[in-house]
Amino acid sequence: MSETQIGRTPEVSDETIIRAGNALLQQERRVTGFALRKAVGNKGDAGRLLRVWQVHLNAQDREQGADGSDLPSELSEALSSVNQKLTHELQSIVQRLNGIAIQTAESRVASAVNQANERERVAEAEVRDAMKRIDELEAQLASLSQAHTEFVDKLQQREQENQKVAEQLESSVNALNDTLRQLHETQRQHDLLTQQNDALETGLNNVQKQYSDLKADFAAKEKELEMLTIQLEVVSEEKARLLDDLVNLAAAS
Repeated sequence: MSETQIGRTPEVSDETIIRAGNALLQQERRVTGFALRKAVGNKGDAGRLLRVWQVHLNAQDREQGADGSDLPSELSEALSSVNQKLTHELQSIVQRLNGIAIQTAESRVASAVNQANERERVAEAEVRDAMKRIDELEAQLASLSQAHTEFVDKLQQREQENQKVAEQLESSVNALNDTLRQLHETQRQHDLLTQQNDALETGLNNVQKQYSDLKADFAAKEKELEMLTIQLEVVSEEKARLLDDLVNLAAAS
C-alpha cells in the first residue's frame, strides 16, 4: 500500500523504498530510516522512508489477517460503508491539506525567493566591498613591492658601500700595522740609541773624571815645575857666585 503524497512528487518512490527494505531483510539487517536512505543511494528524508516501510508492513499484516476468514455480509456492508465515508473524509482532508501545503509551499517559496534576493543583494554588496578591498590590497601590494624593490636596491648599494669601506678599512689597518711595525723598529732603535747614549755619557763622565784628574796632576806638576825653576835659579845664582869667588881667588893668588 502506497503512502498518499501531498504537494510535489517525492524524490524516492514507495516501490523503491519497499524493495530497499526487503533487500535489507534478506541481508538480515535492521530496517531503519537511515539504513533505507543509504540503500536508496542517500536520497530522500529518512523519516518518510521509514513511514512508507511501516505502512507497507501494516498493509501486509492486514492482508494476512483478511486471508484467515471471510466476514459476514452485514459486517462487510458496514465496513464498506465506513470505508466509503472514511475515504470521502480522507479525500476531503487530503484536499484541504494539499491546499494548505500548496499555500505553505508558495509562501515558503516566496519567502525563500525574498531571502535569496536579499542574500543576493548582500552578496553583491559584499562582492563590491571585497573587490574594493582587493583593489586596496593590490595597491598596497604594489606599493610594498615598490618599497621592497627600493629597499633591495638600497641594500645592494649599502652592501657595495660597506664593501668599499671594508676594503678601505683593511687598507688602513694594513697601513696602521706597517706604521706600528715602523714605530716598533723606531722604538727599538731609540732604545738602542738610548743605551748607546747612556754608554757614551758613562764614557764621557769617565773622560771628564780622567781630565779632572789629569788637570789636577798638571797643576801639581806645574807647581812642582815652578818650585824646581825657583830652585834652579837659586842654584844658578849660587853657581855664579861660586864662580865669581873662584875667579877672585884665582886672581888673588
